[in-house]
Amino acid sequence: MTVQEKRLSILVISFSYRPLNNPRSFRWSHLTEQFAKLGHRVDVVTSWVPGMDEIEQDGLLTIYRVGWKKIERLRARQRDSRSQAGTGTASAKSPFGALRGMLLGAVIRTWRAIHWPDAACLWYFPARTKALSLAKAHQYDVVVSVAPPFTAVLVGRYVRNRCEAPAWILDLGDPFSFLEGAPPNNRALYGRLNETYERAAFREADGVSVTNPQTMERYEAVFPESKGKIRVIPPLLSMPPIYASAAPVRGRLVYVGTLYRHIREPTFLLELFTRACRDDQDGKLELHFFGDVSACIDILGRYQERLGKRLSIHGLVGREKVAEAMGEADILINIGNDTTYQLPSKVVEYAASGKPVVNIAKTEQDSSVRFFSNFPYALNLVTHDGMPSDSHVSQFSDFIWHPPERASRSLLDAWLAPYGTDSVVGDYLDLLRRRRG
Repeated sequence: MTVQEKRLSILVISFSYRPLNNPRSFRWSHLTEQFAKLGHRVDVVTSWVPGMDEIEQDGLLTIYRVGWKKIERLRARQRDSRSQAGTGTASAKSPFGALRGMLLGAVIRTWRAIHWPDAACLWYFPARTKALSLAKAHQYDVVVSVAPPFTAVLVGRYVRNRCEAPAWILDLGDPFSFLEGAPPNNRALYGRLNETYERAAFREADGVSVTNPQTMERYEAVFPESKGKIRVIPPLLSMPPIYASAAPVRGRLVYVGTLYRHIREPTFLLELFTRACRDDQDGKLELHFFGDVSACIDILGRYQERLGKRLSIHGLVGREKVAEAMGEADILINIGNDTTYQLPSKVVEYAASGKPVVNIAKTEQDSSVRFFSNFPYALNLVTHDGMPSDSHVSQFSDFIWHPPERASRSLLDAWLAPYGTDSVVGDYLDLLRRRRG
């Protein structure tokens, strides 16, 4: 066996891991399982989740779940509350419940104004303790910090500086110091501190991975001294393919994902859909939201009063339900971010479904526009931060009722090859081996 083929010993530090329902969890749960299947030893330090074992072992993969349990139980309740937003399944409100909600809201707003580097900061101490003890007990070849949250980067940096020089890799789903719209902390207080710590992490890391070229270009501009360390490893297609033969168009539109205030709001889509409904005399058009929409529930509520049963909000659901919803859709809807350097990971799963996609973005430079510009079954609608024009409505309606012909499975497989498990796992192992030296 050559040095390049030698099996690796890897420590992954990731706050998000299964069963958490978010892109970092999906990506790294799948990646670590694949690394272990290929014969690499993988230890994962992640957050404790109510109902989960603190230590879970599956062959060469061992998961250590740590954290302050009272805090993680509270965090779990918050996730449950957000997942039910707007679904009508939450319990009836009482005066006491409303007061408790107001008090909790005030506490959360205060916490958001003062925490650093992000809301996971209290996980830093138990994660640091566990990661350091593992690193001292095992001679890892590579330590990987998975962000967001950036707290995992601080843990990885601490371990790197106190152990016998394992290689250290940063895997960044979102930027930290220059993230706009939904920053991880109070930038007015911590803006300079954010940049100082992220610059130091880039300087000390042996390699950095991001998911799209726009993020890499932005980092290269902000931290030019670290330019040679950054590598693009694209989104991972970890959901089973959802492909079905063409069926009669029923007008069922599905959006999957999280909505964010200021950077990914649904107003343009809802206004576009409302205007399209005026010409739908048979009442076939329906729009479904699956995911955490709590940040924009007031916007959705106003349109639900106008649209009634045409608009359905399902909340945060499991991967199986997401796959089912995508399979039942006639058209999938994506809303790009206000920032040009963030690419929602679900766009790969949208493409893999073989379903037509309407992609809504504010600028032609949006990373989702670039992604779907090479996909023959998508309609890119650029809003330029305005409300829908007659042209937008016409294109939207025509695309819904006369979608492009379905792609063959073989064509989709070829187009999606760079995002498949074999390709992405290979990219990571190449990065890990090269930086191990």
